[in-house]
Amino acid sequence: MRLAASSPSALERVRKLMQMLLDTSEPEWERIQASLAQGLREDGARQLHALRGSVGSFGAAELVARLQQLELAVREGRRQDWQALLQEAGGELRRVAGAARAWLVEHTA
Repeated sequence: MRLAASSPSALERVRKLMQMLLDTSEPEWERIQASLAQGLREDGARQLHALRGSVGSFGAAELVARLQQLELAVREGRRQDWQALLQEAGGELRRVAGAARAWLVEHTA
């Protein structure tokens, strides 16, 4: 984020990316939960992988790790692990989204 501060155009790009993260992560998380609730493992795993890539570009290492654990449990069919992993990843996603919101408030012109 320090690089973004060096240029108004870079700052605007980061703002747009942060807003996109906020706009898309919650609906994507809801789709993941719905897929898993319906037993659609492949869809859920694919959606988790995509979300992991999206949040990874923001340096959200803890969230990436939680999503990776959940994705692996889904691919391996370990349903008994899904609920706890969903709660952990969901909590971390909310934390990251909160940090993104705070950053946007701080860096809005």
